[in-house]
Amino acid sequence: MLLLSSLPILLFTLLPVILAVVFLVWFGKNWNKTSKMRKKNAEEHKWRNGGQTVLEWDYAKPEEPRDYEYGEMLVRIYGERNTVCFYEKGMTIGQSRISYEDLEDVYVLREGSRTGTKARQEADKSSTGLFLKLKNKQTFCINQSNYSIDIRVANMIRKGLGYCTDEEAYGPGVQL
Repeated sequence: MLLLSSLPILLFTLLPVILAVVFLVWFGKNWNKTSKMRKKNAEEHKWRNGGQTVLEWDYAKPEEPRDYEYGEMLVRIYGERNTVCFYEKGMTIGQSRISYEDLEDVYVLREGSRTGTKARQEADKSSTGLFLKLKNKQTFCINQSNYSIDIRVANMIRKGLGYCTDEEAYGPGVQL
């Protein structure tokens, strides 16, 4: 009789824990699925370009001399402390030089809040941007609070590296 009377209380306390575990498992599976799709797209992009990872860029380019290792500069993003330069075969962040062959994943996070408190707007700026995950598990974030990057440019870079399709980058039916 004691067990039956405590059953609703037991279910009420365990239900949030069970739901949290189910949510975490679901989120992990979906994250892995989208990560695998991005990697598959990047591999197809790589083999279309002769086995090399290159940034395909059909937009305006800065007038800069070629880099001795990475080729023509395609995009320059100015920041508070560093400048990020994307070339045909690699990129530079300040003094760091990164080959596109070292990339494991590229994704864009976008926070939607443009209203709210000043702290909320700053938090959105620091988490909104282009994330570049390297094979050595180091991650570079080119976010809106430290760099003058637009989400549209971030998506164009991600698409140019082969980590998404046009529809994923720009939305359904958008032509650039």
